[in-house]
Amino acid sequence: MEFSANQLYKSSDSNLSFKQWLKVNQENGNLQNHEQMFNADGENNSEKKEQNNPKSIFKMNKNNLIGLIGVGLLVYGFSIVNKVSSEK
Repeated sequence: MEFSANQLYKSSDSNLSFKQWLKVNQENGNLQNHEQMFNADGENNSEKKEQNNPKSIFKMNKNNLIGLIGVGLLVYGFSIVNKVSSEK
């Protein structure tokens, strides 16, 4: 399991600031480049970069469209139920 740079910094008990500690450890080769390190959420930063390509934007828009249609169907269903109940 890989740890984030922040977790390694906290466990090192260093007197340096995090920014200085990170720079020193990257220069010494102890840590990967910050672009390749895992963030606090445990996700790789490269995964976030993939969200900017046109295919992922299309997928996001597709999911939004599906959600919008679902909400529309729910509203329509509730209006039908209210219409039927008001007729009784």
